[in-house]
Amino acid sequence: QSALSGRALSQTGGHGDTRPVKDFEPCACGFQGSLSQVADGVDTVRELRKGAHQIKIMATGGLSSPADPVWMQPYSDEEIRAAVEEAASPRTYVIAHA
Repeated sequence: QSALSGRALSQTGGHGDTRPVKDFEPCACGFQGSLSQVADGVDTVRELRKGAHQIKIMATGGLSSPADPVWMQPYSDEEIRAAVEEAASPRTYVIAHA
């Protein structure tokens, strides 16, 4: 059986935020692109999406990102820890796209 992670979680302006830079707004929670969803803050990374078997986060910037260099860590340690804690309860995983 395949494991699904749904859309990857990305912060506003992160590697998964595919909007033009001029459209970035703080806590644009809920924006969904074809492969990712903006999730800002500890509480938003705790939510396992309906039908998802694990959580996928954009853990660094990217070569194709307009606002975050590849070496940048957009999520705070607290946000990453929250995603891991959320996945631990149902004994699943956090996947990092880096």
